[in-house]
Amino acid sequence: MFRQAILFIAGLCGCATPLMAQSHAEKHVKEGITVSVKQAAAVGDTIKVIYNYTYREKSDTLVSARWGEWPSDEVCQVISGPSRSSGQSYSFTHGTMSKSYTAGYHYKVRLLKAGKVRLPAMRASTAGGKELHSPALKLKVWKTKEEAEAATTANDILIVTLTPDKQHIRLGDSIQCELRLYTDQDVRNVLPDSLETANVVCRLQPPMRPQKVQWETTEYQGRQLRTLLLGRYTILPLQPGRLYIKPMNHRIAYQKRDHSLDLEELFHHPTGGHTFHQATVKSKVVKIWVEE
Repeated sequence: MFRQAILFIAGLCGCATPLMAQSHAEKHVKEGITVSVKQAAAVGDTIKVIYNYTYREKSDTLVSARWGEWPSDEVCQVISGPSRSSGQSYSFTHGTMSKSYTAGYHYKVRLLKAGKVRLPAMRASTAGGKELHSPALKLKVWKTKEEAEAATTANDILIVTLTPDKQHIRLGDSIQCELRLYTDQDVRNVLPDSLETANVVCRLQPPMRPQKVQWETTEYQGRQLRTLLLGRYTILPLQPGRLYIKPMNHRIAYQKRDHSLDLEELFHHPTGGHTFHQATVKSKVVKIWVEE
């Protein structure tokens, strides 16, 4: 699920290379050329295909670049490209500064047919005589924007758990439940659902909500995820039997950085280069035995 992305924007801004997962499909080769594109797009979309080459020595400067054959005009239309861009970044290791350069080639392509589109590989030659190449890249094109949106967010991790402190109690005891969110996304807002019980009459105390947002990092289901406490609930059963806490639906709003934008587009973008998404996440039913 997690894939590393080397992005041209990071080179221009002089910031560290981030780890990305969902917004782009990207393949790597040892020579340092990467190709990135939106992971899911729809018929009619105009996308940017970005070929990046990162190097440190002047002898590795590119002197020529060429591409394989693009798909037929029935599948996609190349509107413009390749447009050339360049950047440089600095890094420090044990007090020693190192400098790297980035050369970027951008195409704008309009997608005309649903299915898998094979984007051509880039081949290049350096001033020092090296021959480089990137892999060809396959892009899934969906029929509608709704299908593309669903595919874009399909691998986003948004998990809400309701965990009781006891699975078996005696009548007269109370139950403490903790509601948590686990995610790998930049969550901006959460609207928790109300808690409802079934089969056993209960008294519910008002939920305790955290006074301030405090994210933590933890391992959950074998992954390093961010977690947020959404609330704590106190339940007092008033009769014996099998107590059910119904699944809760939570509306979550989150944002993702659109890394298909170059630096100039990012500067003029109305949302700072972010796309916003909403999801409804359901917690699982909880079962507790109340003994008389």
